[in-house]
Amino acid sequence: VPNIALTRGGKLAEIAEKNNLPIVLLPESLTPRSSLGNFLGFVLTLLDLIGILDGKKILEEFVKQALLYIPKFEDESYFNDFLQVVEGHDFFHIWGVQQSSGAFAYRAQTQFNENSKIQAVTSYFPELNHNLLNGFAKFKQKPLVVLFSTEFLPASLNAAIDATADLLQEIGAVLYKPPVLGDTWEAQLFHMILWSDFASCYLGKKRGVDLKSVQLIEKLNVHRHYKELENLMELECLDNH
Repeated sequence: VPNIALTRGGKLAEIAEKNNLPIVLLPESLTPRSSLGNFLGFVLTLLDLIGILDGKKILEEFVKQALLYIPKFEDESYFNDFLQVVEGHDFFHIWGVQQSSGAFAYRAQTQFNENSKIQAVTSYFPELNHNLLNGFAKFKQKPLVVLFSTEFLPASLNAAIDATADLLQEIGAVLYKPPVLGDTWEAQLFHMILWSDFASCYLGKKRGVDLKSVQLIEKLNVHRHYKELENLMELECLDNH
C-alpha cells in the first residue's frame, strides 16, 4: 500500500514533497473535527482505487444519508427529546458495541467533549458487562448513558444490551438511545456520525459554550512546552557542572 499524505499543508506537506509522496490537499474547514466528511470522501475514494474495498459504494450510501437527514437535523427541535433528557448532566457514558458501533461511539464521545464541553467517556459491549456496571452500584447523581447500537447484531449481543438496559432502569440510571436509521449497517453507522455531530453542537449551544474553543488543550500544550524547556535547562546545567 503506498504512502499518501492527506493534509491542509504545513509540515506534513513538506515531508511528503521531500520524499516524492502523493499529496491530497484537503479543503479548509472551521475545525479539524469538522473536516470528517472530507477525510472520509478522500479515504474511501483512495481505498476504492487501490482495490482494498468498494469505497465508491460506501461513499454513495453516506451521501444518500447526508442528503436525507441533514435537512432534518438543521432543525434544532428535532433534538428536543435528547436535550431534555440530558439537561443537568455534564458527565456522559457513551456506549457502543465492539466491532460494530464502537468506533462511532468513540467519535460521538469526542464530539461531546469538544463541541459540548461535556466530560464524556466511551465503553463497549460486551466488555463493559464484565466489570463497568459494578461502578454503578452506588451513586449520588444519576449516571447518564447514551447507547449507540445498530440493528445488525448477533442475538446474544442484543440480549445483553436489552438486559443491561433493564438493569439501568431498575437502579435509576438515565438511558438514552439515539435513533439509528438506515437500511444497511454502513448507513446506520453514518447516521450515528451525523446525529452525534448535530446533537453535540446543539447541546453546546444550550450550555452557552464556544463550540470551536479547545482552551484546556491549548493550556496543556503551553504547560508541556514549558516543562520541556525546564527539562532542557536542567540537563544543560548538569552538563555545565
